[in-house]
Amino acid sequence: MKYKNIVRGSGFYDLFITAPFMFPTFTVALIEAFKPIGDFFGLERTTMVLTADTLPWISLMATIVTVWSVLRILNPDRIYGLYDAVARFGFSFWFVFYPLVYLTSELTYLFLPAELAWGIVQLYGYWKIK
Repeated sequence: MKYKNIVRGSGFYDLFITAPFMFPTFTVALIEAFKPIGDFFGLERTTMVLTADTLPWISLMATIVTVWSVLRILNPDRIYGLYDAVARFGFSFWFVFYPLVYLTSELTYLFLPAELAWGIVQLYGYWKIK
């Protein structure tokens, strides 16, 4: 497997997962849809408070990640895979930190396995796969 395919694949994953969050209507619907999944996994705090203050920030971050994903799909440069791996470890940290420290929604735990997996694969691949 070529490393560029891994970088491109992570871009497609991000595009699929993140693009809907650019739009507040979809954000609200998706978060509501995730609640039963969180309940199934036994998460205690599946309610996420969405306000006129939080929705623009969700849309902003989703827009940035979507643009970043399109860049990696169209131009899967090796260095982008390394940057993306580092970013994924950062996201993973915050996905755990906020629910533990500030008791925010644990729904972010649902995204943690994929974030860590893509981070590990891209970090490993940067040095080991051409």
